[in-house]
Amino acid sequence: MSRDAFQIVESIIAGNPPTTEDWEWFADGLRQWARRGMPLEAALGLTHAHRMRWRDGSLRAAAEVLRAQRDLSAWDLAGELAARLRRFQSAKLPLYRRGLAGQLDEVELHLLSACESGARPITSRRHLFRLLDIR
Repeated sequence: MSRDAFQIVESIIAGNPPTTEDWEWFADGLRQWARRGMPLEAALGLTHAHRMRWRDGSLRAAAEVLRAQRDLSAWDLAGELAARLRRFQSAKLPLYRRGLAGQLDEVELHLLSACESGARPITSRRHLFRLLDIR
């Protein structure tokens, strides 16, 4: 599957019609739920662990964009990402949720994805450094 389960759900919530791939994902989740008796959330890949992976992947993607723009040490990159995330959460995210954000740059799109993941945000430089340092 080329899209994450949360991306599929967000797309459908936004009013986009499900693709054939989306229907396959949904049918596979329902089969797992029915056959294995696993919770529907887990069968569809919508658990808290999945939310954390989505958040972490989005934060890593934002860091890669920042890294491509400037040559930063890992510690400085974590600090820059923490600062951008705090600014985004306090200024642009509230506007975005009201439909007033305007154009988001590439880093902000990844930050939006991280914020919309449903997982608790990581905003401290130290925690972001640990996240970015693990590969």
